[in-house]
Amino acid sequence: MIHLKTDKNEAGLTTFGACLTHFRHNGHDILRPNEPFIQNPLKAACFPCAPYFGRIPNGVPLSGDGFKHQTEHSTLSHWPLSLTHKDIDTPIHGEAWVSPWQLAQVEEQNHHQTILSHHAPANTNGKYPFGWQATKTITLNQQSLSIDLTIKNTNAITAPFGLGLHPFFQRLPDTQLQFDYETLHTPPAFAPITLDQYPFPKKSALPDFTIDHSFIGWGGRTIITTPDKPTIMIESNAAYLHLYAPQGQNFFCLEPVTQLPGAFSSPPTLKKMMLEPQQSRRLTMTISCNI
Repeated sequence: MIHLKTDKNEAGLTTFGACLTHFRHNGHDILRPNEPFIQNPLKAACFPCAPYFGRIPNGVPLSGDGFKHQTEHSTLSHWPLSLTHKDIDTPIHGEAWVSPWQLAQVEEQNHHQTILSHHAPANTNGKYPFGWQATKTITLNQQSLSIDLTIKNTNAITAPFGLGLHPFFQRLPDTQLQFDYETLHTPPAFAPITLDQYPFPKKSALPDFTIDHSFIGWGGRTIITTPDKPTIMIESNAAYLHLYAPQGQNFFCLEPVTQLPGAFSSPPTLKKMMLEPQQSRRLTMTISCNI
């Protein structure tokens, strides 16, 4: 377990899945804590999504107008991916969150910053078939926690890569959200929901039904307010914000992501995920607090 601390903030993380176990500001839990750490990322305070975000339904042919790669040895037009989590019936959120990470550049580790890395070779035995390397830098300041996540295409061919950060916030009956967006994206196989059910450009409570949708044209900033709790601001360079708020649960997730769910079945969206050999993609998130 790795512990980070400043005068006002403290956080913990583990090399398994590069998961945060907690983040507190002035003694207040900002993220849902998981202490002592249970080796299940679904119970973590936050985990990274790489080399993709969302689900990849097995049986979806990624060929023709969708996705097709010619290599020296084979044509990859369908990926028989293994499940990434035993409790979810499709491959989801990549492999970073269920894999061991290593401390990187140990000389730079200190009480308020840690750098982790993970390398995955190309694999056709149920893993993501394209090799990648990820680095995650976690920095704790007096008012904020910042995460800088990067992924590099380590193949000799162009390949698709996406990133996401999956923080779990505590949900109370009077918790409200506020953020700007242009339109709503409904993941494949989900029932469409009208925009007027998401009034978040004004300060609004979460509705009493399950939300699992992405927002396009997000302004890069979200405010979370709960009476008698620290005001929380999330800022990110992400193109999209995914909101997961299951009905009847005491948490919700605001996930900055570089791709939309269902990207592997949508040629235009998949095209935006492509990285050239040795090219990198970067995702940042800062969670700031005041009370």
